[in-house]
Amino acid sequence: MKIIIHQSLCGERKKEWSLLETTLSDSALANKIAFNTGLHDQVGGTTWLPTVRGFIQDDFYLVMKTYTDTSPDVRPRRAFSHVLMIEKEKISLIHDLAALFTFFPIEMDKTIPIKPIQFDTNTNSELLLPDEFQGRFNKVIHGYRKAKEFKDTIIWVGEQDFHLAIFKFWKILTIAEKANLNFGIYFNTEVIPKQGLNFITTPETIEDKFINHGYFVVRKNDTLILTDIVDQYIAEEEKVRERVEEFQKAIEVKKITRQELDRIIIGINSFEEFETLTDLKKLVSLAHIVAEFSPTEQVGHLFKRKLLHKICLLSKKADVSEFTIVRTFPIKSFCDAELILSEAINSWIENNMFSYEASKEKNYILVFTQLAQTTTSSWWIKIFKQKINAFLKPITSENVLIVYNWLRVDFNIFSSISLDIDNSTISENHFSSQLPSNFNKADFKVLKAFSANRHWYNFHATLLIAEFPFEIASLEQLKIDTSLNSLDGIKVLINNINSKRILDFAVVNGDERFIKIAGHCCKEDSELLNRIDFSKGNWLAVLSEAISTGLNISDGFKEPQEKIFKLFDHITEGQLIPEIIWENIADSEFANILTYKNREKFWNKVSSKFQSKFLAKTSASLLGSLYKNSTIEIPKDEILFDYIIKHAIGDFLFYNPIKHALPIFNNYPTFPQDYIAIYISNYTADISAIEATQLGKLVYSRSYKEVAENIYYKATKNNNWKFALVECHYLLGFYDKAVLAFSGILKTVNITADQWWESAKEIICDFYPNGVSLTTVWKKSGGKESELLISTTAENVWHDALSKLRNKGFTKITMNDLLKEINKSYGENEKFKLIYQLRKNYISD
Repeated sequence: MKIIIHQSLCGERKKEWSLLETTLSDSALANKIAFNTGLHDQVGGTTWLPTVRGFIQDDFYLVMKTYTDTSPDVRPRRAFSHVLMIEKEKISLIHDLAALFTFFPIEMDKTIPIKPIQFDTNTNSELLLPDEFQGRFNKVIHGYRKAKEFKDTIIWVGEQDFHLAIFKFWKILTIAEKANLNFGIYFNTEVIPKQGLNFITTPETIEDKFINHGYFVVRKNDTLILTDIVDQYIAEEEKVRERVEEFQKAIEVKKITRQELDRIIIGINSFEEFETLTDLKKLVSLAHIVAEFSPTEQVGHLFKRKLLHKICLLSKKADVSEFTIVRTFPIKSFCDAELILSEAINSWIENNMFSYEASKEKNYILVFTQLAQTTTSSWWIKIFKQKINAFLKPITSENVLIVYNWLRVDFNIFSSISLDIDNSTISENHFSSQLPSNFNKADFKVLKAFSANRHWYNFHATLLIAEFPFEIASLEQLKIDTSLNSLDGIKVLINNINSKRILDFAVVNGDERFIKIAGHCCKEDSELLNRIDFSKGNWLAVLSEAISTGLNISDGFKEPQEKIFKLFDHITEGQLIPEIIWENIADSEFANILTYKNREKFWNKVSSKFQSKFLAKTSASLLGSLYKNSTIEIPKDEILFDYIIKHAIGDFLFYNPIKHALPIFNNYPTFPQDYIAIYISNYTADISAIEATQLGKLVYSRSYKEVAENIYYKATKNNNWKFALVECHYLLGFYDKAVLAFSGILKTVNITADQWWESAKEIICDFYPNGVSLTTVWKKSGGKESELLISTTAENVWHDALSKLRNKGFTKITMNDLLKEINKSYGENEKFKLIYQLRKNYISD
């Protein structure tokens, strides 16, 4: 390809640096360019030879040769430059920079005709290099490779062979480096450009100025044998070229650019050592280089297949730190790479991560970290996630042991797998049962949070009981395990814990589940209840639960009656107790509270639902005691008495002799008269004179007339009832007393005048209940109708008339006259007959 290169001649004119001549049509641009073609600096007294120079100026890359200007019309130590101007974008087309040097005269020539140059970019200078030159230039190559470490500046000390060095240096540069290359002679460090790549020469006489300034210095006699393969390739060593070509052939790459050199040479050693190489990282790196230069699957496929299979073989046996490098394998450039590698990866996972023995020692955090950090789902990620998910869902007991091995080596793995662990009861049970005893307790906090979040209360409790004493573990468990139906975690906590500790925790904490468990403990070992404190609600709850499982209230108490009376003391002081305890006591012998000292207070505290049972058993005890011993003391207990009267006395009186009943009658003043009356009426057993006398006194003292009448009907001259009658006959009605008086049952019968008059009035009212009959009998007896009250009831008339008769209030008629007249009509009436026969004791003729 041909390009146009313009020329300029630049030097001093009229004591100023000027553009002397140019082929550019744009004189302004030519002048601007010319202004920068002089030497950057100069040192007085320092001689220098004509030298080549080059750098970027505006849109041109300038290549020039600068001479010392010895013309008589210029000032001393001035320079002259013959400049070639190449368009910047075409500089990369020039392969041999020395081909441009031929356009420069050996000596300064200001008169040389110039014109635009039609330059063939394929032109070679065929410049010959002396044998000793390569050794020195090797050092330039070495400096070039490390240019960034030396301010991008290489110093070639001495002007000799500098043009040769530039010729060689240009060939090893990349296109970008060529466009930014500054080369030429410098006399001071201050003016060395700060941008671009600098390859400069300086006279040997002033080389000290460039020492210790951080530049890469190549002295006149320096030489270097290259050992680095890239350096050697840049230096165009034949053996290295052959090595690279062999690699190119294997991966079927025809051409390698300078820019690609560094990459491809990295893989040369691995390629050459392929048969014996066992370093997985190097082989994967080689695969990347191969893929970079042979991205298509079929290109270089023979070597690619060998490389892939070797990587698979080594992967199966690789340590985790090496193995993970496989994730970067460029599968798209290798035929069936994903399938083949997947088999190797699966094998490695099974033999390493999923192996119990291997997982005890190896740390797989690197795998999990890479899985977590990768945002895109690659083939590698898919394989591992599928395998790990299948391993964790559903999880087996053996798999849990392996998971614990992972976590023991590096607990950070847990954050990578926690979301994938099977969230089932079976999974939880495996994690609970397989928890290693030597697991690091510092990691429990995370596991507890995990289990709490999943409601894995069994596992949570397993962790707690492994970390803390039973009591602390239980308190922590109850903070998150609150459902009354949740028992799995609680069962873990109480496993192998003695019943006393469980009971103590339950009565202090009060959790219903622990209360139930404590109750069962007390059912199995009732002696635990000996320590019961009835003032504490939780103790009562435990007792209730024990009773619900079949415990009797007295079980476990050395002195059950004493214990239960203590419970009653708390009840009378206001302690509430569960219904089941009431029920159990009510159904037991301890419902008999006859001997309880605070019985009367207790009645007011007994649950209404069970009070009748307590009263029944207490009354039965009392009545039973009376049956055995009629002399026992009867308590003055109104509530008990009321119950006895309403519910118990019937059967008692039916089955018991009067000697047992009398204490009841005597001790309860409000004992209903009708009960005693019926009892006496139906009584068929014997009664002693003492009992009869006692009964009679009782009846008289309470004015039990109905009972007195029943005694009256039972009394004869020949039985002991007469002794009762002696004491209570005063309560009898007139007629009964009258009968006694005539029968001789009693030696003396006391019928008062009031009784006789009252009885007489009652029967007369019965005989003459209206005004007509009343008036008739009154007049027949000798009285006058005017003596009787008018406009009132017959009873009132008789009451008034008889009162006046008793007090002698009439002159023509007496009580005797009236009775005689009535006797004519009712003389056969038994009641009237008694009144009539006794009249002489109470009235005069």
